[in-house]
Amino acid sequence: MNKKWLLIYLLISLAFIFGCTTIPNNQNIDKNEFRLVFYVNETEEKLNGAVYLNEEFLGNTIDGELIISKEEIYPGTIYLNGTYNGTNFNFEFILKKDALMNNNIVRFYITKRDIDALTMDLSGINTDAIARRIFNGINIKREEVGIKKLKWEPKLAETAKKYAEELARMGVGYEHDVADRFIENDVFSLSNGYIYYYTGEISPEMDINSININNIPLTTSMKNIILNKYFDVAGSAVYCKKRECFLVVDFAQTEYSFSRELDEDFCAFSSIRWDNLPIDSVNTEIIVNSTGKIDVYILADKDDYSPCKPKKYLHGDDNVNFYQTTLDIKKGSGLFLYARNEDVNISVKLKYEV
Repeated sequence: MNKKWLLIYLLISLAFIFGCTTIPNNQNIDKNEFRLVFYVNETEEKLNGAVYLNEEFLGNTIDGELIISKEEIYPGTIYLNGTYNGTNFNFEFILKKDALMNNNIVRFYITKRDIDALTMDLSGINTDAIARRIFNGINIKREEVGIKKLKWEPKLAETAKKYAEELARMGVGYEHDVADRFIENDVFSLSNGYIYYYTGEISPEMDINSININNIPLTTSMKNIILNKYFDVAGSAVYCKKRECFLVVDFAQTEYSFSRELDEDFCAFSSIRWDNLPIDSVNTEIIVNSTGKIDVYILADKDDYSPCKPKKYLHGDDNVNFYQTTLDIKKGSGLFLYARNEDVNISVKLKYEV
């Protein structure tokens, strides 16, 4: 491309800033009047709105034109505040001195691509479908490396949505710790994490509905969270406004398993609700399997038993191989286990409600 054509291309691309051309045809214009014409370059569509010269209001266009007195016009910045396809716009044009000499008309244009970009509004798109596609893509990545799939958790999707809206309002530099967000929204998890992605300003050529986890630039920390084997639930959300979108995925660990051996006539207390977790109580499913007969009791506190005998308990059963219950468990609660007549291996699985 030679320098002449390169210069023309650059001038067209910057039409919304510098886009003005003069037309020497002054027919039907009084010599004391000046006509400003606003249009889309490729389609000749007329652009209407309020016209300002610097900060001075000149008037409103009719059919893309404004006629004013020559005394009102001088070199400066022309602003056109109007509506295109139902969306408000504000364009700037430079009115140069040479455009005013020996002419009574100046035509200002903007390219179709630029007006489409600057009046783009993504707020009405189906963001739920994009969020689900991101979530499904994360599960595919986990399966590829042998990590179990995440379960969709609506409560986490809601916290993700709130944070995406916060990012849009506060800016991408805004940080809100995920643990604090979970506490504020009464979301329980043993451990948590989140990822977010900001699209930047989206061009008209980009199909926002094509966004998936594979075309998002993932940092090392984002990959580590996505492939964390301890996370078992997640929720994702996308929030869009005008030309930009914010994606947030919240992850949580809600299951915990452990095992232990007990010799015959021995007992043990195992915590099932740790004091350092912020939410006071949480609905918990407790599943116990044993190779031999044991006594199982849920205690509110580790001091609620004397040697191998519970003094008081929330729930329990004697002489069983399998035990299962769901209770609202508070901080400090634990599991009392007693091997009656044989050595046993015990496995315990805890499932916490988010």
